Amino acid sequence: MKLSGEEHLIAVFIRNGLRWIGCLVCLLALAVSGWTDAARYMPPEIKVAEGFEVRLAAAPPLVGYPMMACLDDRGRLYVAESDGRNLTTRQAIERELPRFVRRLVDVDGDGVFDKSTIFADRMTMPEGGLWHDGALYIISAPYLWRLEDLDDDGVADKREKILGSMEFDGRANQHGPYLGPNGRLYFTGGHFGYNLVGTDGSRSGHSRAAGVFSCWPDGSDVRVEGQGGINPVDIVFTANGDMLSTCAIFDSFGGKRHDALIHWMWGGLTQRVYGSPLVPETGLRLPAVSRWGQVAPAGLMRYRGRSFGAAYRDTLFAC
Repeated sequence: MKLSGEEHLIAVFIRNGLRWIGCLVCLLALAVSGWTDAARYMPPEIKVAEGFEVRLAAAPPLVGYPMMACLDDRGRLYVAESDGRNLTTRQAIERELPRFVRRLVDVDGDGVFDKSTIFADRMTMPEGGLWHDGALYIISAPYLWRLEDLDDDGVADKREKILGSMEFDGRANQHGPYLGPNGRLYFTGGHFGYNLVGTDGSRSGHSRAAGVFSCWPDGSDVRVEGQGGINPVDIVFTANGDMLSTCAIFDSFGGKRHDALIHWMWGGLTQRVYGSPLVPETGLRLPAVSRWGQVAPAGLMRYRGRSFGAAYRDTLFAC
């Protein structure tokens, strides 16, 4: 399995040779100074591997501070966006509710988004995004939300709280959800604390040990899949259903922090767990698949297309 750590991107289409693929990567928040002035915006310089090309798909003033994003079944992009400020307390965030989800549309089909609407406003910290069964599922603490646009005007007019609750303080800490091959929604939560309660009354229990969790799309049957690290982020599944994720601060030895790629086993604990775990100690703890040093991983995907050639099939791309 190949791993490729890439530069910080806003939103790009990737090309190999002369063939464009519809693979959109929206991996990491990029706070652009003076982004409201489109004439002043300059894309960052990006080193691109031979045979690949990076193309800007969305820029100011269409987007300002994008964090994570997903596409729907019509190619529209839903962007979890910050307001560009570092509010540091839950009270300040809930008082203002300054963050939002933006929808971008490529009207003329040229691969560049040219229409923007605020799909869902007044949110705490939207982190993630999954289009599933006609709606956008997204975590914005303290809840996992289902957002639906009933009249197709680009604004979510039905907002349901699927699951809660998660603590937050303005820093990135909860991410997702991600659709598993079994039809369940998977999401990650950091060490600020949580006490998840599903629509059927199922519970995770209270803990500050970060981990991976799951539920059905209706918010029922809450499960703790595994725990460890400080801030697990993106989740992908291999062709045979194994679950992997990136993790910020997987462990720390000798005064050095290590972020990592983790292969999760159901009910497993990683080598370092910060807080009291909810799953039992049963033996040796999970090591990292790859330890990266302090790199703040954000963005992970398993390439399943054909445009890159057979050699890239099932490659993991990480930011």
